[in-house]
Amino acid sequence: MNVIAVTAWRRPEFLAVYLDQLKKNKELPNYLVHFFVEVDPHEDTDTIINRFKEYHGEDKVRVTYRTERKSACPAAYNIMDSYRIAVEEASEYVLLGEEDIVPSQDYLRFCERAYNKFLKPYDNLFCVAHKRRQDPQDGHSHLLMGDTQCTSPMIVSVEDIKKYMLPLYSLPYYFSNPIVFNSQHYPHSRINPGQHYDHDGQIERIIEKNGLFALKPDQARTAHIGFYGGVSFEGMDLDLDEKIEIIKAAVFDEEKLNELHSKYDKRALPTEIATCDLKDYEWDDLELDLDRDRCISSSWWYDPENTFKEYME
Repeated sequence: MNVIAVTAWRRPEFLAVYLDQLKKNKELPNYLVHFFVEVDPHEDTDTIINRFKEYHGEDKVRVTYRTERKSACPAAYNIMDSYRIAVEEASEYVLLGEEDIVPSQDYLRFCERAYNKFLKPYDNLFCVAHKRRQDPQDGHSHLLMGDTQCTSPMIVSVEDIKKYMLPLYSLPYYFSNPIVFNSQHYPHSRINPGQHYDHDGQIERIIEKNGLFALKPDQARTAHIGFYGGVSFEGMDLDLDEKIEIIKAAVFDEEKLNELHSKYDKRALPTEIATCDLKDYEWDDLELDLDRDRCISSSWWYDPENTFKEYME
């Protein structure tokens, strides 16, 4: 059984919407879902997780509670360490979820096919990644593009986690002082050691140093919902289910979101709806756009010579 590793903290309403979308994937019964809850979570986070246990079955749900922050970038540690734990439970691959990254209804089918067709047979394909938020999100549902640039991964193989990621975790400064670590281990990286040392940046450095590639779907399969303010619904007298319904409407209904912004402080609500409709997209099989002339929304960033095409051929 493969694993969906879901990091959570103080946005239980978003977590509820994330899980609601995940439930629309008919392949979900085939997965173990492991929640990684950051230090000092919202009190309602447990409520959402317990509801999901009732739906998915206690035997297919795990929960890890963080008791201390062990990194200069705490959120990055929670995500990075989730790979270490989840990989021991997974048969072939780990899917990465976050409480405010909402998946499509074909998300699991898409990831499974991408793994079997691309990640598994090609050693240098490290992951399938989320799209950059600057990119347009609506594209061809069957196409992917390769690049050396990566946003956070959606799926990574057990083999690559053990080969490229876990050996770094025990090295001095990897979590405690990533700027020093990056200066020592990535002196020639295009990324400044003191910048972008969150989860995404550390993954991108691994890809860059080892000559790997990330695949990016032309049609986004996730939407990372923007959010202002430190605490969801601060100062708003609403119960949990009322908050969930507001977030659910806001994620998918721009008119509803605008109404909410006129009623409540914008800092307590999402700033934008999902940047794609997150439906069950239609496709028979997945293909790679090796010549970069068929994708209409994905873009390459750091591979001008298209070494990805050279590797694949």
